[in-house]
Amino acid sequence: MAAMVLVASLGALRRGGSWSVMEQLLYLSEPLQSWAIASGRARSAIARMGETSFNGEPPEWWREQTHALLAFRGASHSWIMELKYRDAETLDGVDLHVPTSIVHGASDQLSALAVGEDLNRRIAGSKLTIVEGGSHMLPNTHPELIVEQIRAQLYRSARTAAR
Repeated sequence: MAAMVLVASLGALRRGGSWSVMEQLLYLSEPLQSWAIASGRARSAIARMGETSFNGEPPEWWREQTHALLAFRGASHSWIMELKYRDAETLDGVDLHVPTSIVHGASDQLSALAVGEDLNRRIAGSKLTIVEGGSHMLPNTHPELIVEQIRAQLYRSARTAAR
């Protein structure tokens, strides 16, 4: 039994064109990220990321928790890999053959609603739930909805497997 719930997913559609050299250095260089986190210089970038992710001021706990999380070994690498593999060649969805729910914020500033709609078109039989006014941080702002979606997907998957 397999199923998937995609929440505020990245996908084949991106805003703008290629990244500038400075963006590539900052976002795709693990040593540079590690130095920025260890030295505390990443705090302003984390603050800006929070404002963009939450479409406004993040919760009080978020900045310190994110800084601490990024300091863990491997966290920076995981984030870099997520950014590197967000292009059409790697996230097209056409080969997915499991029940899939897509939950996407209508006001997500990091992954536009068009990405969720595109994934919904590409993944056969998927179900798209649009959260009006929702930001990129749906697990933080709408945890009950996310749990509801996971439970519903598990139920659909179990029902499909029983047939």
